[in-house]
Amino acid sequence: MSRKKKSMSMAAAECARRAGLTVRALRVYERQRLIEPRRTGKGWRCYGPKELRRLNVIVTLKAFGMTLAQIRTLLATNPPASRTRASTAAANLQCEKRGGGQGSWVGQHCTGDDQNRKAAIPG
Repeated sequence: MSRKKKSMSMAAAECARRAGLTVRALRVYERQRLIEPRRTGKGWRCYGPKELRRLNVIVTLKAFGMTLAQIRTLLATNPPASRTRASTAAANLQCEKRGGGQGSWVGQHCTGDDQNRKAAIPG
């Protein structure tokens, strides 16, 4: 017996609630080309697990102080698959902005205020 996998599809309000955002924020992220929800035949936006994961990454990067333009560039060049990768990428960017080393943030120190601290990246 085979079962068809039901596609998890959400309206904007449900997606916003799950991501901890507002519907207005979803529209801003769409205008900024950070997300691209699929559309129904009548033009309604449908959000799925892919968009929800992407929104979680965006929220994490914004928490690190990145602008939407920086996030768009980062996601276009190296789309992180998880929150951990997003956190690492943002931490690397912050370290480089402060004149710190290149490469992985974990195990390295930044100059200035971060000289004696390491990033606490959720795993």
